[in-house]
Amino acid sequence: MSEIPYKIYLSEKEIPTAWYNVRADMKNKPAPLLNPGTGEPLSAEDLMPIFCEELCKHLEGTNALAVSKTDATAPARVLAEFAKKNPKMELVAAVVEGKYYDPAQVQGLAAIPSREVLLGIRPEHVTICEG
Repeated sequence: MSEIPYKIYLSEKEIPTAWYNVRADMKNKPAPLLNPGTGEPLSAEDLMPIFCEELCKHLEGTNALAVSKTDATAPARVLAEFAKKNPKMELVAAVVEGKYYDPAQVQGLAAIPSREVLLGIRPEHVTICEG
């Protein structure tokens, strides 16, 4: 058996487009994540050394996380698109380059075109707003 790679890179065609929440249908829910130091269920306070305080407020319960190495706004776009088709999902927070974003700001991030699209825009097609 080959070793599992540290990172798995998927082409756009390989990225999943449908998900199923197995946990919602489980009769016996899995045990909560435990703090390895205390053996107690993991709390938001346990995560504060890793995440900013504002984000930790949202990390209890069921969560989704999206990360991009090359396009800072891609995770917001992907999750916002998924949320349109899944009304029970709500976008509650984001952290981009160390800055916390609230739900309204996450929607703003999701509206930003991809890096590739922005790089392809010709300068004469850009409208500059003065204000």
